[in-house]
Amino acid sequence: MNRRDSEHRDAHGSHGAGHGGHDDGHPPSSVGPKATRIILGAFFLVSAGLLVADFFVDRYIEHPWENLKGFYPLWGLFGVAGLILAAKGLRRIVMRSEDYYDAD
Repeated sequence: MNRRDSEHRDAHGSHGAGHGGHDDGHPPSSVGPKATRIILGAFFLVSAGLLVADFFVDRYIEHPWENLKGFYPLWGLFGVAGLILAAKGLRRIVMRSEDYYDAD
């Protein structure tokens, strides 16, 4: 524990076990592994339900590609993957050295 943490604990009380704090090894602002599994499970369940519903819902389409079952989930998947790849490429272009602002 560093000085800043001890000053925070002194000013705001102890956050250890038995004092209403978190004793699971995670800071109070983070989500634990069990909650993460629940959130991800709910996300995948809703996503799977929407994909299944895509086979039964009759939609108004404007482009022939929209007739493909699962078009929108695939569009979203490839769109997000494209954004990630673009961000990685952009990072290489705009990244500066660690001492960029310190160099005089």
